[in-house]
Amino acid sequence: TVHLKDSDLHYRFVNRFATNRWAKTEASMLGHTAAEMFPDSAELERITQVEQQVLASGLAQSYRSVVVQEPMWGVKSRLTLPGGGFAILSVGIDVGDAIHAERMARRQSALLDAMIEGSPEGMLSLDARGCIHAFNAAAEAMFATTRVRWLGQSITALIPAPLPQPGTQWHVITLNRADGSTLPADVAVTETRFESDVFRTVRLRGVSERLEREQALIEAREVALSASRLKSQFLAMLGHELLTPLHAIIGFGELIRDANPTKIEAVWAAEALASAHGLLDIVTAMIDLMRIEGGLLAMRPQQIDLKRLLRERARAWSHRDTSRVTVSVELPDDLPAVLADGPRLRQALDNLLSNATRFSPPESTVEVVASRDGDTVVLRIRDRGPGMTPDALASALEPFRQADGRLARSVNGLGLGLPIARGLIELLGGHLTIDTAPMAGTSVVLRLPAGSEP
Repeated sequence: TVHLKDSDLHYRFVNRFATNRWAKTEASMLGHTAAEMFPDSAELERITQVEQQVLASGLAQSYRSVVVQEPMWGVKSRLTLPGGGFAILSVGIDVGDAIHAERMARRQSALLDAMIEGSPEGMLSLDARGCIHAFNAAAEAMFATTRVRWLGQSITALIPAPLPQPGTQWHVITLNRADGSTLPADVAVTETRFESDVFRTVRLRGVSERLEREQALIEAREVALSASRLKSQFLAMLGHELLTPLHAIIGFGELIRDANPTKIEAVWAAEALASAHGLLDIVTAMIDLMRIEGGLLAMRPQQIDLKRLLRERARAWSHRDTSRVTVSVELPDDLPAVLADGPRLRQALDNLLSNATRFSPPESTVEVVASRDGDTVVLRIRDRGPGMTPDALASALEPFRQADGRLARSVNGLGLGLPIARGLIELLGGHLTIDTAPMAGTSVVLRLPAGSEP
């Protein structure tokens, strides 16, 4: 703003910026004093005194005023008029934006200081030589010291190991504490440039609690694995202990069946043998599962004629019960042998075919299709059963659980068929996957290492 007052402090000239700022017109201000134009201003008396001093002394003076709106800084000086007498020339600059920016900068600085001081991470600021320029409260606690003691000192006294490069990931290093102890900590470094200076911010996070938690998890895992091994050993031992009396029951049952019993005795013998064989299957499955989980099942790989094995198992499982489910086999002429343990491969296939036929609707067909894919033989067993949801499939692959966990399920079983089959296939160097969906049936895909050509 620029305005000119005569020696009686009446406005003689006011530029457009001043009139716009004060919401006046030049005509309304000329010939009037500031007291007449701004009667409510609290600074009129001080401004008038400054102007009178300038008129009397002839020395220019700076001023700051808030007549209206934002503050203004400026200079008032005395002019000698051509016809004699004096006038006051005032040139002012609106500093409202600058003051607002300064206030916001101070506020932002205070917020950042509060964040840094309240941060649980230790923070240090270093110059290019590695000397400490700033030190927050968390860093004081980590180093068991006060920041005043270390300002201007080299960081190597507290962190002797080389710091990681700026911008890299967290690294674990050892801190030297003022009390002589050491502390492991995660460290990360960032770099900032201000004009020609380079500063590095070192962030520190204590890892003692994390390391203790990790160690506790490792110990808990070892305890769980040990308990699992003990469980497997116990169940395997229990299974073996049950096999001896079971074989005796079966043997005596067969003797009774073959010794010309009466009609009722023959019925009793048949029921006893059926129950004993059912229990024998369960115990054998439990022993197999425990041996698979414990890594105790030895495999004897050899060349297996897969076409012959599949046709044999298809005949065995077709029309095995009253539902008359048929197992069909589709085999290419050039299907190679597979490298596998014959009895264990047969056991895995029987488990899968048992599931496929049990869950298939009556008079349906279970499809077995084999093909070659490079060095592997792909075998797909597809049924037309109810299928499974992803959650049900996850349950079916866990030992002693079934896709249908209800007590009144339509198909009985111990829930070991799929887990044992998968474990056996993996021990044979193969891979088992299952593709299923509700009301869309189930496809079990086996991948086995190929052997020699047929």
